[in-house]
Amino acid sequence: MGQLTNILDGRIVPSPMVARPAPHSPQPSNLARLIPGAQNGPHEKVRSHYRSWLESADFSVLGASLFASFLFPVVLRCARVDVPRSTLLLAVLLSPALTALSRKALRVVAPDRRGCRNVLAVGSGTLALHALADMWNSHTSRRSVTRVISGPEFGHLCARGVFATLAREQFLDEILILSQDVDLLAIMDEARSQRLDVTVACPTTGKSEPGKVSVERVGRAELIGIRRESLPIIQLAAKRAVDVALSSIALLALLPLLLMIAAVIAIDSEGPIIYRSQRVGLKGRKFLCYKFRTMMANAEARKEELRKRNERTGAFFKITDDPRVTRIGKLLRRYSLDELPQLWNVLRGDMSLVGPRPHPPDDLERYGTHHLRRLDFVPGITGLWQVTARQDPSFEKSVALDVEYIRNWSLWLDLRILWRTVGAVVRGSGE
Repeated sequence: MGQLTNILDGRIVPSPMVARPAPHSPQPSNLARLIPGAQNGPHEKVRSHYRSWLESADFSVLGASLFASFLFPVVLRCARVDVPRSTLLLAVLLSPALTALSRKALRVVAPDRRGCRNVLAVGSGTLALHALADMWNSHTSRRSVTRVISGPEFGHLCARGVFATLAREQFLDEILILSQDVDLLAIMDEARSQRLDVTVACPTTGKSEPGKVSVERVGRAELIGIRRESLPIIQLAAKRAVDVALSSIALLALLPLLLMIAAVIAIDSEGPIIYRSQRVGLKGRKFLCYKFRTMMANAEARKEELRKRNERTGAFFKITDDPRVTRIGKLLRRYSLDELPQLWNVLRGDMSLVGPRPHPPDDLERYGTHHLRRLDFVPGITGLWQVTARQDPSFEKSVALDVEYIRNWSLWLDLRILWRTVGAVVRGSGE
């Protein structure tokens, strides 16, 4: 934390990350294939279920709430307590509705950070076939199997030292063991190194870590969790609560300014007022990012044409005097007003107020494997890089700052970055 304080105060600058250089010729088809959501498959099914308004557990709670609502008047009658019938009827009707709303609000404020988990399945045979089929057909399983390999193949990956690269490129959260022809100790060692959970499908058993065993039934298989990576659930819930509260207040307070900016954009140039584009967020998941349009309507089509004038290194793309930027767009960018609609992304849960900036998919294709570490956290409107090295053209330095933020994250650090961001906006240091 001390080094982070020095970075914020400007006394030191972190060295760029030392790792293998990114390839000069990007391979879009390779990395695009590794991003969840880029192709149809189990991930899409899991995510659509996760985004549903009411989950299966909610119906059980609603049933219990409705039963209690009908039971309550009976208890009052037995106790000879006189309550108006209109009040009882209102309680019966409102109780299930308020229960559903409160559970929905709780998921918005404190979403399940273990949802939509990317899983590497290790194993073969009948058990593996049944377990994978049951996970696919299950309405409650949130696992997305990104790849299935045999036990010997896993051993070859470890021996060649490429498992770390595989885990990073596929944003793995968990290793699922589906047969007995595996080296459990090797898997545990790799899991500890890459901070992955390990789950075993019965009848396979092995050496577990005391106090960290959990059992989950999925169809015909019982999944035994023998290692769980701990998450700061309370701190993450507090961060989400702060995001929801501040983004809601800001959207309401800034509504007149937002309407005025929208009117000026409509008058200044042709095209939509709000620019919507795909960005890559936590664990490589794509989402629609909202900004005020600051460029001409055909700006995206001209990006590749202008890429040779790029003034940044690595996966960045930035031109000081970008010919695509409109007159009002220059003013909006200078004071970062074009990013105000991203408060809606924060409210939705796609982004946070503070975190690594989300990049478009075509920039992600130019990432090296070590750059993917910045996708281990929810992206933000502002971050450590924006308030300490925004004008620095080095992509490696921005990644180093993002990783430093993720390692040392705290609510206090977020508040410090937000305070520094306010100063940068007032000074008009955007571009």
